[in-house]
Amino acid sequence: MRKILGFYKDKTMEIKIQKIKNGDENLRNKFIEEYTPFIIKTLSKVLNKYIQTQNDDSFSVGMEAFNEAINKYEKSKGSFLNFAQLVISNRAKSYIKKESKENFENIYEVNDYNLNSSYKDFTEKVHLKLEMERFKKELLKFKIEIDELVNRSPKHIDSRENAINIATEIIKRPHILEKIKVKKRLPRKEIIEELNVSEKVIKTNRIFILSIIIILTGEFEIMKDYIGKKGGDIL
Repeated sequence: MRKILGFYKDKTMEIKIQKIKNGDENLRNKFIEEYTPFIIKTLSKVLNKYIQTQNDDSFSVGMEAFNEAINKYEKSKGSFLNFAQLVISNRAKSYIKKESKENFENIYEVNDYNLNSSYKDFTEKVHLKLEMERFKKELLKFKIEIDELVNRSPKHIDSRENAINIATEIIKRPHILEKIKVKKRLPRKEIIEELNVSEKVIKTNRIFILSIIIILTGEFEIMKDYIGKKGGDIL
């Protein structure tokens, strides 16, 4: 009996979707409204949070994804709801990744050096919180506070990229990297000699270089991915 009811439900849904694709916008709106609880439930499962229908960007992402599923659905794709769930989930995951990168970028942007706002916004993102907390603990091992890192990070893009490149070159030299891990500081003399960089550059960017080394050699996938995009062929 359930199979029979399910069959007729799928057929009815297919007919509705075809009418919508043929231009019935009134039916589209009713259909989306009918399945709003389904959209919220799917988003909540992926984002692991309560979804509000107002002033919540993630809800808009879900609605757009459901609408996209309607437009792209074909009978050959199987159950519409299974297909819609997949589309919403993929869009939600992309949304998480995009938000993660943007919030990490806020820490280092030239025009956004307000710790209280950008750091607060950053840590409030549930999917970044644990990673950020671990990063703070690692910084403390080097006697670096997060606000010190933010305030003393290079303010120009070229300077940041140069510091990232230096950190990357250091990682390629296990003997230098080992000294950093043991002594919790940069061995300036060796770095200056082997990398042919000035003492001023190392001294000025010491904290930032150490933070990049911590990220690239640790389990900080969100931050690592962002640095890789910004710094060129780093990873």
